[in-house]
Amino acid sequence: MRDELIGKREGRRVKLRLPARLIMPERGQDVWIVDLSVSGVAIEMIKPLQNSSGLLVWLDFRRVVDLVWQEHGRCGFRFARALEPECLEKSANEGADRSVLYAANDCA
Repeated sequence: MRDELIGKREGRRVKLRLPARLIMPERGQDVWIVDLSVSGVAIEMIKPLQNSSGLLVWLDFRRVVDLVWQEHGRCGFRFARALEPECLEKSANEGADRSVLYAANDCA
């Protein structure tokens, strides 16, 4: 990943509210996916994280994730392996209570 992209995601992102499970070495917890792209995800959660990587499971998908940021009950993760566009579309269709698509450059 290029240095200027650390902490920022490329490409199309979708705002949604989709239940998921975050599995970390110390514990698992139910979370909400609130922003999704092919390169990463933002989630809402109740308990702060102690670890920086884990497994995120939603619908019939699962991805290894690496923590990029964490604040005020939200955190952002980078996917270890890019999400297929079909997975992004299916997640948007299943979980969008508002399906707002925007370019990452529009929301710096």
